[in-house]
Amino acid sequence: MRKEVSSELVDPWYHRVLRGAAGHRGGKLHGNKPQRRTVYIICAAVAVCTLIVFSVSNPIDRKPVSTAASVKKAVQAKTASRVATKAAADSEAPASPEEVKRLLKEIDENMQEVLNSNPKFTKFGPRIKDWDQRRAIAKANLKKAADSAGNDTSTTEEADHDQSSKAAPPRILLVTSSHPNSCSNKQGDQMLLKAIKNKVDYCRLHGIEIYYNMDKMDDEMTIWWVKVFLTHMLMLKHPEVDWIWWMDSDAVFTDMSFELPFEKYANYNMVVHGWEDSLYEKRSWLALNAGVFILRNCQWSMDLLHAWAPMSPLGPIRDAIGPLLSQALPDRPQGQADDQSALVYLMITDR
Repeated sequence: MRKEVSSELVDPWYHRVLRGAAGHRGGKLHGNKPQRRTVYIICAAVAVCTLIVFSVSNPIDRKPVSTAASVKKAVQAKTASRVATKAAADSEAPASPEEVKRLLKEIDENMQEVLNSNPKFTKFGPRIKDWDQRRAIAKANLKKAADSAGNDTSTTEEADHDQSSKAAPPRILLVTSSHPNSCSNKQGDQMLLKAIKNKVDYCRLHGIEIYYNMDKMDDEMTIWWVKVFLTHMLMLKHPEVDWIWWMDSDAVFTDMSFELPFEKYANYNMVVHGWEDSLYEKRSWLALNAGVFILRNCQWSMDLLHAWAPMSPLGPIRDAIGPLLSQALPDRPQGQADDQSALVYLMITDR
């Protein structure tokens, strides 16, 4: 016969809950026994659910125990990774000058085949071979016309004396262009307006002429390539201009007091920002920035434009030239021919 237990010695409540869930009575029970057992079962279920939620919200970080086999496997994997990295680095080692020369020769042959198998580029008209002489004659005629425009003799003599005592500054034409259609971005047209005002203000401060184009010059020479067409056209139309200064529509002056140091450019026909080692050693298509450059109005520049522009026509030519440029310039992504990559290619193949 079970002896009754006093209320002071009753087990803790959670012991009774667990025993109640198992069907045992721990201590004195009152009332309906089946109903009391149901209460215990519900309490036990609540406790179990609470433990489950706590364990999910606070997961235990169980790190795998390192064994000799796992350590050996990890060392082998790390060694294999180092070997693979070294092999990749060796495969990307710079090619020798002879290998680069052979590669560029092969690419150039394929490029000439593409250009010759398509309609000849005639947007510029026939190639000019005596531009320096023709420009000198045109400048002399313009000067003669200006002298006979009504200036008196004394003024002309003073001007000649001033020019002989001090060299006249070069005549510069800044050229930029933007698309004739309105910009799809709400603030695009406002930004273009600010950019062109920035250029106009700079030219006004420094006595530079500016040419702003918004015409669609050519269906084939779209987007980036329009600079080649505009530069060539303005060199022919304005022989009195000494330098063409091209600036993309999104390029702006951050220092309005800056002046081009033309005394440093006396022996150069083109000035463009870039890095010589990236250009001639790494053959990077980002080695220079074709968005801003100055080009002397001379025969050399004519020859450059006639070599540069044939890669521009939209369609089969630009699609075929693009992969060849990517092959010649290791870091260039795939895509149709662009003006900057084409300029880099011309510089590394014919300095």
